[in-house]
Amino acid sequence: APSQPKKGSQSFLLSVYNEQGIQQLGLEVGRSPVFLYEDHLGKPGPEDYPLFRGVNLADGKWHRVAISVHKQSITLVLDCKKKVTRTLSRSPHPIIDTKGIVVFGTRILDEEVFEGDIQQLMILSDHRAAFDYCEHYSPDCEVPAPEQPQNQDPNTDEYVSSSTVLPPRLISFRAGRALRTSQNPPNKTKPKQTRVIEGGDENSKAGLSL
Repeated sequence: APSQPKKGSQSFLLSVYNEQGIQQLGLEVGRSPVFLYEDHLGKPGPEDYPLFRGVNLADGKWHRVAISVHKQSITLVLDCKKKVTRTLSRSPHPIIDTKGIVVFGTRILDEEVFEGDIQQLMILSDHRAAFDYCEHYSPDCEVPAPEQPQNQDPNTDEYVSSSTVLPPRLISFRAGRALRTSQNPPNKTKPKQTRVIEGGDENSKAGLSL
């Protein structure tokens, strides 16, 4: 998403916890952003979290950032041009528990909070979307924004349609907020654990656009 963290800051923009309160996903923005990931087997360990050295998201400028997670790799696309790929040493068939909470702007018990502005935050179910982010979702300022429905899916034939979107508007963060994910369905049957992405083959994982 187009975002502008406070200059010199280092904090988590997004944190996802399972039902037991264990953080499974997270994105720390600032100098050398970190992608925190822990599947049902505890992989990868903290020492193997992908670290994007040479990328500074807290320089006081606006940046368009998109992240693609696919198989055992993760790619950060910065300002539609720079692409940095790192290894994501997770299990062959990773499972993420979606019955916990999502926290924006911090982590549970962290004192640091995200301070800055976010124009748009999107979580899409196809890893390829990150590479087309600037074309489909956030074009250059001189290019008119595409007129799209709320889910902002540019081509349902090309991408899996499932997505979570904050529509394009300026959002200023000064403190963390928690959002509980969906609970058991009305028939009260306990849902099974789901993979990161529902739909597609097991090698097709998430594209996170920030």
